[in-house]
Amino acid sequence: FVAQLDNKVQLHELAMHLNLSSCLPTHYRNASEATYPCILKPAFGCYGVDMLVANTSEDVYAAVPDFDEGSRNWALQECIRGRMEYSTSLLVQNGCILDMVTIRYEYDGEVYVWPRVREVGKWLHPNDESHREVMGRFLANYSGICNFNYKVRPDGRIAIFEVNPRVGADLT
Repeated sequence: FVAQLDNKVQLHELAMHLNLSSCLPTHYRNASEATYPCILKPAFGCYGVDMLVANTSEDVYAAVPDFDEGSRNWALQECIRGRMEYSTSLLVQNGCILDMVTIRYEYDGEVYVWPRVREVGKWLHPNDESHREVMGRFLANYSGICNFNYKVRPDGRIAIFEVNPRVGADLT
């Protein structure tokens, strides 16, 4: 289960199983059907390593020549525009959220891959109950510390980029 949370391809599959795929950026199975710009990221990894903003399918194939439909090693997902990004760290026991803290970051760009963007500011942010409910559904069988990174769509819905089954960098 922990490996499924940590794997960006399997996280999408878990979201589909939980009927929560609308809480993640749209996942594209192949580069020809993607809406650009979009984000290409390895299934495993952290701190933005090997991630890129792809502006065309040619960008995808230049970065990953063997990218193919249903790739298990790479995730191609919708780029959620916006300067604000959120990081929520949670303490969870047997699926019950015991505590959580959210940090809101502002960056100097609308389309970016962290850390290749300049941070303008960061603030402690009130926890949103609807976002807590979504996170709780992903963590139904989890115990430990984890971190969700996401943006909020204009209509208020969460768009989760990744779940890290570890302490987030903002708390270290």
